[in-house]
Amino acid sequence: MANNIPSWLNNVPPGGTFSAENPYEARASTSGSPPVVVQQPPPAEPLILPADVLEMHDRIDFVRNRIIRQSHFVATLGFRLRPNYQVKDIEELLYEAGALKRDTKLTPDDLKSEQLAAWLREFNLYLPGSPALLPTGNLPPRVASRTIQIPSRLGYTSPTITSFLMHHLTPLFPGHPEYPEPGERCSICYDPYSAAHEPILITNCSRCRGHMFGYICLRKWISSGRTGFNQCPVCRTMWFRKRRYELRRIERQWREIEEREEEAIRREEEAFGVAMVGLREDMLRTRARRVLVEGVLVAGGVAGWALRSGAEWFRRGLGY
Repeated sequence: MANNIPSWLNNVPPGGTFSAENPYEARASTSGSPPVVVQQPPPAEPLILPADVLEMHDRIDFVRNRIIRQSHFVATLGFRLRPNYQVKDIEELLYEAGALKRDTKLTPDDLKSEQLAAWLREFNLYLPGSPALLPTGNLPPRVASRTIQIPSRLGYTSPTITSFLMHHLTPLFPGHPEYPEPGERCSICYDPYSAAHEPILITNCSRCRGHMFGYICLRKWISSGRTGFNQCPVCRTMWFRKRRYELRRIERQWREIEEREEEAIRREEEAFGVAMVGLREDMLRTRARRVLVEGVLVAGGVAGWALRSGAEWFRRGLGY
């Protein structure tokens, strides 16, 4: 019976089988020629990672996918993007933290940016080139939540810029108990306060209490958009959360206000001629005071200072 065994079987390694698990595969041709022996690659070693790390990598992909999507939308749509889809910077994502669980059925399109931030610090531990921010064992619990959880870093929840302008600024004028002493200077421009450089006080802010600035200086500070524009220049307390789309709306409104102010002054100078030049300082003083006292948010939620025409204020001062 052994004589009936084809000679080509001698090429099969000792102990070999014809199962799929064998690294060698012997195949006979239908023409009777010797079979082709194919060397299979060795099986890859399984990637063994702790369960928490595997779960974390899933969430890395989840967050990265959302950020890439939003970046693409911003690049293609630009300023026409709706505010809810604005891409937030890393600092704000870390600040407005939510929570996700591994087996969530929610897709990136179903979630807000704030809800993707709970795991961002932990993700940075495994993202290429990112420094370790937190120990690997300090992972949050596996809890799913649609509620935005904002930590109280500063002892209070930082408001929006609109809320800050409405509730955290107090204009000061002579006679107010908090009005600065003669010679006291603005912390931004270091010029003394005057009738044309009216002070404004930060209030209702637990860690930025009693700080005072010139109204125009503060307006320029906030609208600059530079690093720290949402923080106190003195103590660096965060006044409000960064929302670029909101800041752009405020900047447009403030520019319109400044243009109306200058146009009103120009018309008055043309109307009153030389007499107006001597009264310009009085007009500026009256205007600045009314801006501070009657500073409000205009309708529609756009932040700005509602100004009346300079001509009207000037005529009131002259008794017209």
